[in-house]
Amino acid sequence: MLKNDYQAQYVLNSEDKSFEQDLWNLTNDLGATVALEAVAGDIAGKVLQVLPSGGILIQYGALSEQRVSGINPITLIFKAQKIEPFLLTYWIKDLSYYGQWSALSASKALIKDVKVQKEFGLHQIKEALQFYKENMTAGKVLLNTNIKE
Repeated sequence: MLKNDYQAQYVLNSEDKSFEQDLWNLTNDLGATVALEAVAGDIAGKVLQVLPSGGILIQYGALSEQRVSGINPITLIFKAQKIEPFLLTYWIKDLSYYGQWSALSASKALIKDVKVQKEFGLHQIKEALQFYKENMTAGKVLLNTNIKE
């Protein structure tokens, strides 16, 4: 899907037996020094392991619903790597008003083709979370403040 629908040049599957070697090869081929990571669990450790000295892992999600794990402290220390958090709301609040407007304007292009599979009211938060967990790859689930019943 990522290659066909979004013309992604590089796509790795963490379930493949060759994932760690493929990740290492790709990281080295591209000269990657920063990784954006949204899954957490042991994937974070695997990604950090292949980054070079001074590499930075930016953790912005926990799709696995697990804690970040699998990090070798010796590698982390001797390669002088960093782990940084990222949350859009913290980042955007530090921008000027013009910066916020520019970021939000630019983001419209990123979401124009997003598929919304279902909307829930705020009073349905538990149902919304359960629905999302059971249908993560089918599209986004929105919370809509206008839905009251």
